Amino acid sequence: MITITSVIGNVRSDKKLGDAYQRLSKENKVERVLLSRMEAQRSRMRRISDAGTDIAISLEQGSMLKHGDVLLADENKLIVVEYEPEDMMGFKIKDELSIEQKVTIAIKLGHIIGNLHRPICTKGNTTYMPIQSESEVADIKRNLAPISTYIDIQHAKIVFEPEEGIEVHTH
Repeated sequence: MITITSVIGNVRSDKKLGDAYQRLSKENKVERVLLSRMEAQRSRMRRISDAGTDIAISLEQGSMLKHGDVLLADENKLIVVEYEPEDMMGFKIKDELSIEQKVTIAIKLGHIIGNLHRPICTKGNTTYMPIQSESEVADIKRNLAPISTYIDIQHAKIVFEPEEGIEVHTH
């Protein structure tokens, strides 16, 4: 078993690690530790990589693993954290609308999603939020009914990373 006490960096934000990830992936020398987004919030855990490496993770209290974090790096191997894809609803304002309509719909969409107190992320022109069950999809669509002709709603299974600096709160 190996013990990890800190994250080396992230393959998506560190060019050197990103290049090593690309190179070692082609050589089948990248091991992955698959975590749910909720599990990634834990600072202590024990996991086994997809290649069978037993890993004890003991990070500083309050630390959170991110998708792409590198736990171990050497010339012949990387061990990288990967988030499990989650069920998401995606919302995209239709392209054919005028700028004024897009602004109005964006404000209304933000208000409706904001009232749900959920984390969001944006990829391109689509805003995503996690869904816990299929039953809530109907509720969300009902809430969006007043603007539904102006947006495309999609169901996707993607890796979700909440936007930095946008904290979820409750009342």
